[in-house]
Amino acid sequence: MNKSKIWFKGLMGFGAFSIVATASLTVVSCQTIDYNDGYFDRPVNWYSPFNSKTGSSDAFANDACSILWDEEQQLFYSWMLFRDGKGFPSGWIEMTSPDLNTWKQGKYRIQQGSEFENLDDPSYSTSALGGSVWVDTKGQFFEKGDVVFVISMQPSRILNKNGSEEIGKSANTEMNRSIIKNEYTTDESGIAYFVSHGLGQDFYTSGVLSKECLNQDGTFDWRDTAVFETEDGVYFAISAHDRLEFYRINNFGNKPEDEGTEKISKVSELFVRNIGVEVPNVARVDENLWYVSASVQDNPFGGPFQSAWWSLCEWDKEKGFIPVHKNEKNEYVKYDLDKLQTRKAAYAVQKEQPNAKVIDWSKSENYKDLINPWIPNEYGTEGYAQRVVNPYQTQLQEAINENNDEKIKEYNNFLIARSMTSNWAYNTDIWSWKGGLYGSEKITWNEDHTDLVFMPNDKIAGHSDNGTAVYNLKGSDLLEGYTLKFDGKNFTFYLELDKNEENGKVVWNNQLVTGLKKWTNQGGPTDKDDEIIIVWNKSTLTFYNKTKNWNAHFMLPQGTKHTINEGAKSIV
Repeated sequence: MNKSKIWFKGLMGFGAFSIVATASLTVVSCQTIDYNDGYFDRPVNWYSPFNSKTGSSDAFANDACSILWDEEQQLFYSWMLFRDGKGFPSGWIEMTSPDLNTWKQGKYRIQQGSEFENLDDPSYSTSALGGSVWVDTKGQFFEKGDVVFVISMQPSRILNKNGSEEIGKSANTEMNRSIIKNEYTTDESGIAYFVSHGLGQDFYTSGVLSKECLNQDGTFDWRDTAVFETEDGVYFAISAHDRLEFYRINNFGNKPEDEGTEKISKVSELFVRNIGVEVPNVARVDENLWYVSASVQDNPFGGPFQSAWWSLCEWDKEKGFIPVHKNEKNEYVKYDLDKLQTRKAAYAVQKEQPNAKVIDWSKSENYKDLINPWIPNEYGTEGYAQRVVNPYQTQLQEAINENNDEKIKEYNNFLIARSMTSNWAYNTDIWSWKGGLYGSEKITWNEDHTDLVFMPNDKIAGHSDNGTAVYNLKGSDLLEGYTLKFDGKNFTFYLELDKNEENGKVVWNNQLVTGLKKWTNQGGPTDKDDEIIIVWNKSTLTFYNKTKNWNAHFMLPQGTKHTINEGAKSIV
């Protein structure tokens, strides 16, 4: 049973009730954040972008990027794709945080006319896409300690010194990629790089790592670079429609000895799903154990979708990443690559199921036994691109360089996952602001160092009147339904078990009108003893299964009223 009391918020109140009767009324007074737009119902600890020229909420940010810790400044730096308003082209905005929860918007770090010129019509064409940021701790390619941005680009001319000098050889200023063809431009889904002498510093050089899309399957899906470093070199992962591909960076073409050599070379690929694979993530979590994931989206065919499929992998410099699983001794062992689902097999299944947007491997007579090594992490209404990063990546690499086992162990034990949300892209009327979630979920090893644990990164304490509520439950609490009320409507989570009362899963029934076009109705596997955390954060709702390591995000209308259930805590 849910005992509850109603909380109201001035102007755009929130409150609701639960399954049983309510207690006394209390007024919530929420902090007003001045974004120069009159709205203040932004979730706590979410980064919400504002227009870099006017300070209004007329701005858009998506596809969260790397987080890097600057020890001298005692600040975390991060970046997102960004544009002022709905116009194009997009660039990258920079944010800083002292604690991975509170983010401050900074410089428009990569933008049209400064770091690049769009070669298509800039009134409607995206330019900068996803990417990542890496520190050259050894001085392998640039000066020791230089910060290197590696970014997927649409057709663009790459500029240097904040637009004051073009590094390309062509003097042609016409915005026509068929005319401008030299080594300092990118075609569709090329890769550019920009380098500074430190975090927060201006770029001093830039260039092109790959001029064009190297995906040869005809889709032109090849983007969102994730740079990572192993003992044998520097690499990047990149999404390619139905798979992740992994490339070695041989050089950046910035030295005389690089002339005429191959800048990048493909190592391997891992099949993920036959459609909708985007935004790869690679982060070291142990000596040779890596968290590898991709956002898996149903966006190409307009349906509700889950995102963020992950697997633990070992790295082999010849074979690339090899997914692992636990054996009967609870040890991680490598899968046989020949027994995994592959792109070639997926093409054969697609021929068997020509009308299937997402193929069903279980219905294939010849390929149903192939193994899918990926674990879905995120479900819900809007599963946008998710980034998973080690914010101490630079410190970890320096510890590896120094063979400092104590520091390696310290920095190998913490990842942050963030997801992005928006509204205008899907014609909803949920809120006035658009932006991304930062510090949403932390990933650490359990005490036995046998399993990763996913849970909210927010600090949680006793309940307060700040527009948030956190509920700690068990799977069994959902057997008869656990109800939250928003604007007088039920949002109920149920645990459904099979006939043997095993192999449970969570489903939900939402009666709240949101305006969303996309809405799923079920999440991942759940048992009666699983630890459940539900977080209401103003216009957002997140369901975490801490035991099974999955979550579901839901967008709620601006100013939604919620009734606080018994036992609630709050984000502080």
